[in-house]
Amino acid sequence: MAISLNRTACKKTCSQNLNTRSLPAGGGAGQFLTVLARNLKWIAALVIVTVLSWVPAFAMGQGGQAPSEQGTVSAPASPAPPPVGATVKEILTGSVKVSSPEVQVQGVFKGWKGTCPTSTLLTRSDWVLEDETGCIHVSGLLPPGLSPARPNNERVMVTGRVVRSKGSLVLKATVVTKTANDR
Repeated sequence: MAISLNRTACKKTCSQNLNTRSLPAGGGAGQFLTVLARNLKWIAALVIVTVLSWVPAFAMGQGGQAPSEQGTVSAPASPAPPPVGATVKEILTGSVKVSSPEVQVQGVFKGWKGTCPTSTLLTRSDWVLEDETGCIHVSGLLPPGLSPARPNNERVMVTGRVVRSKGSLVLKATVVTKTANDR
């Protein structure tokens, strides 16, 4: 006997077969098992058709979208250009473009104690970096292990992006490292 994979037809056939072979009144467990055994192929067909009808929905994932491929390999992103080495004066005079990806400046950590008339604060936690050519406020990261409240003229290297704030330029730090104190 061929089993139809049409869910509606299978449900109808299974229901008809189960209804025509219902248990007699007062029937015991033995009669139930006999009827169950006779209808087992119809019950199994109904279960299989029901499960198979759910497979496409589960394979599509949530919202009817196909799940993302596992283990796919994408083309590597082109590496970011290295930071441009600059002095504070080069940043403030515009020699380094504000839109350049990143600049790297080496100078003295002045913390919150330094004054810098050539730059304004971006946030209250900004600190001052000073080199031989001038000073600039640095926003974002602090040098590891250094206190902005108690600076001791430590040399630091700041890598970051130059941003304009309230008409002046600020260095938004992405990496800050301590360097040797030798000039």
